[in-house]
Amino acid sequence: MPKHKHISRWTREQDRSSAWRVKIRVAPNMDAEKTFTDVTFGGTRKALKAAVEWRDQMVRTYKDTMPSLKPSGTVYREPRAKHRHARWVAMVNYTKKGERYCHRRFFSIEKYGELEAELNAIEALPLLREKYKKELANSGS
Repeated sequence: MPKHKHISRWTREQDRSSAWRVKIRVAPNMDAEKTFTDVTFGGTRKALKAAVEWRDQMVRTYKDTMPSLKPSGTVYREPRAKHRHARWVAMVNYTKKGERYCHRRFFSIEKYGELEAELNAIEALPLLREKYKKELANSGS
């Protein structure tokens, strides 16, 4: 998990107080959130450390009930590189029991031509999404 995912910095101008705030979805209709003020924890770094520890504890505790991200996806063009030709890519991202996954299908412009490679990637995207929606449903995530 990225170092500060689900953690944001809050500052109140009225009294110049600052805090780290953790907000994480732990079940389909339930968020866990907590604020870690600099004053309470003895400084910015200590408050951040406490926020990260609490967030990690929530992830461990609710790992099996945390909702999976719906498979999201995109189609993009990768330029030519030293070891390969330019290509169009259909990519789907999803989360399963707290772990993130990314799956891609590649369509060579050299093999299919620019337009056909792009169209193949566009057509592949909903198929990839559907495949991983079924995988998530079957795994109970």
